[in-house]
Amino acid sequence: MLFKLKKMRIKSDTLCILIPLYIYFIGFFITIFHVPESVLYASDIFLILAFSGAAFKVYRILFKSNLMKLTLVLCALIICGTFPLIIHGGSFLRWTWALRNWGRFFAYFAVGVSVLERKELNRFYDFTLKLFHINTVVIILQFLFMRNVLSQDQLNGLVGRNTSSTNLILILSATAIICAKYFTGKTRLRNVLMVICEGLLVSVLAELKAAIFFIFILFFLLMLVNMKPTRKQIIQLILLMGGGLILGAIAISMMVKVYPRFANILTVQGIIDEIANPHGYGFSGKIDRLTAIKVINEDFFHQKGSFFKMFGLGIGNAEYSTFDFLKSDFYIQYGDSYGYLNFSISMLYLETGYVGLILFTVAMLILLMTAVKWLRHCHDSDEAYMYSVGIAEVLVILLFIIYNNLQRTDMSLLLAIYAMAPWVVMKEKGKKVVVHNEKDTSAADRTAYK
Repeated sequence: MLFKLKKMRIKSDTLCILIPLYIYFIGFFITIFHVPESVLYASDIFLILAFSGAAFKVYRILFKSNLMKLTLVLCALIICGTFPLIIHGGSFLRWTWALRNWGRFFAYFAVGVSVLERKELNRFYDFTLKLFHINTVVIILQFLFMRNVLSQDQLNGLVGRNTSSTNLILILSATAIICAKYFTGKTRLRNVLMVICEGLLVSVLAELKAAIFFIFILFFLLMLVNMKPTRKQIIQLILLMGGGLILGAIAISMMVKVYPRFANILTVQGIIDEIANPHGYGFSGKIDRLTAIKVINEDFFHQKGSFFKMFGLGIGNAEYSTFDFLKSDFYIQYGDSYGYLNFSISMLYLETGYVGLILFTVAMLILLMTAVKWLRHCHDSDEAYMYSVGIAEVLVILLFIIYNNLQRTDMSLLLAIYAMAPWVVMKEKGKKVVVHNEKDTSAADRTAYK
């Protein structure tokens, strides 16, 4: 009987690949076939099982590798966010729920680095490109034949939900992958143009205004970190920037034609007004992307002193859940009127103050700068490709801190499967060191991630 149970047990690496596949497609069944939204919690179960099956490996990755700096920053963030909770009071249950929301990215990231191999990630990234192409066709068909049934937020194809979150990540991740392939010599420019044009078309049809800008941000930043300062590279950069501006202008023009109400929004002043709306995001609350800290300081922290600005209300004290017993009193009183859940920056600042917001950003910057450093010292195109994918995805995460709140949703697990690529490569390089230096295994262990 025990033997049969062992045979039935799913390995952690299999679960790690299953998780993003599940998240990509489960929304389609929820939206089209009205499957209960409670099935979304299955990804938590998969993650717990994967984490449990690789607990010792995760410990080594977090505390005995170059992820040690990240681990220390995260520990500091939890301590600083728990400190005001102890002083002001709060719920340990909501504290746990908040850690689940914010922590699953890092938990999945650590498990993935621990158990996945480069070849598995390569297959998943190639699958991402195929899914993106197929999804583009499905979205075009939805736009042509189902516009009267589906709103713009629901034009998401096979990765559909009632919001465009999954579709947005698919667009940007496919852009990251194809650009990384191009700048490391693994594909031709025409394939890059195809993906970018598809991404711009989907962005126009599904009303993803920011995606247009994010696509070009990823392209040019990946070019900068991969390029060598030669005359040929500089000329190439100038030409590609010119071409990018033309494509961007065409995409904006198309969006205005499809959705005329954006004529005033898709200008420099319109964009500034859109992200700093004094009436809140979409006029649905008092907080917008660039006004979050200002509004929170004026309405909540100004009278309470600098301690609240530095450390916030405490982890969990502004938390939300579909379960009523996990909703904080703060959310019940202010959640709808302020709309602070729309953005990571406002949620982080409310619960952990400047200190927590800075520490969270530093955690992402550690991942970014480490991957850039490895890329700069890399002479292998296969490794450079994986480093570039990770760099691009961490850039997306940094943009998302201000742009939306996806870091605290199951979307963060999708972000993690792409962001972990550089560390999976370095883990495998560490294994090679161990194999090639059998007489000094301890020394190999110490330098595996250096």
